Amino acid sequence: MPEAFLRWSRKNKAICIFSSGSVLAQQLLFANTNCGDLSPFLHRYFDTVMGAKNIPESYKRIASSLNLRAASVLFISDTVGELDAARTAELKTAWCARGTNASSIVSLHATIHSFDSVLP
Repeated sequence: MPEAFLRWSRKNKAICIFSSGSVLAQQLLFANTNCGDLSPFLHRYFDTVMGAKNIPESYKRIASSLNLRAASVLFISDTVGELDAARTAELKTAWCARGTNASSIVSLHATIHSFDSVLP
């Protein structure tokens, strides 16, 4: 993940996190990962103050708060319901297939198996 974050940052891509955990919890988590402090790579943190992760309006609010058109935002998740909501809000989406059940899930979203495959 650090390599992907570094590559995205070099390409001037803003990396944001949308989690059901609080912004403070996200900040603590990304500052203390097994890969070290990843917080310098992160532009913004979003939590459910923006809305639930399974409703399109949340993703519209995020894009608006970033002053971006929804279609210019890529949302990556391993939860298809979140991806469906983001797609309904007109964001680009990518399903991160991971774990032992990943091959059994059919997704209509672009599929990645690693962050390394995003913006190579």
